[in-house]
Amino acid sequence: MTRDLPPTVRRNRRELAYRVPFVVERDDAPRYRLRNVGDEAVHWVVLRLIGPGFLAPLEPCRLTPGSALEFEVLGTELARATSVQVSWFRPGGHQYLWRVTF
Repeated sequence: MTRDLPPTVRRNRRELAYRVPFVVERDDAPRYRLRNVGDEAVHWVVLRLIGPGFLAPLEPCRLTPGSALEFEVLGTELARATSVQVSWFRPGGHQYLWRVTF
């Protein structure tokens, strides 16, 4: 006996994957730039530090294609236990999360 997938699962299988629209420029560490390399503006971009270290509070912002958000992460041995979670909304209202490691 075979089971059909629910309609939402079938529909989602046909949609193309959404590429994360950011790159992190690391040339000036511990100052970093989160650059929008996508083709659409994203809004309510928020950064959250996960693990030990310090990230100065930033206001949620809107990033148009090509624009960047500068941030600084301070701490010792960040690569061992620290990451930054980036969250944002696309124009259609869907929220996304992406984790950046050091």
